[in-house]
Amino acid sequence: MGKAKANTGLLARRPDNSAFKHQRLPVWSPMLTAHTILPFFYCMATICVKLGVCLLHSSLAKWRNLMKERDCALKTVLKSKLEHDRRRFTML
Repeated sequence: MGKAKANTGLLARRPDNSAFKHQRLPVWSPMLTAHTILPFFYCMATICVKLGVCLLHSSLAKWRNLMKERDCALKTVLKSKLEHDRRRFTML
């Protein structure tokens, strides 16, 4: 029914003598040459440059909107102050 044990005693508990059990498997190591590294490097550089340009553009757009709002608020404050001064001087 089952497998008959070939060895008994101390040798019976020993693992099978295989490369998988003893972890002597061949290691996969990529071949790093200029033909494999340079295209990857250029692709990553292109992606990073595009991402940087997009971030810079959105940052500048936000800065421009902030400056427009600040200028508009400043003009409103100056206009109201000018009207207040005009009223004050016309009452005299």
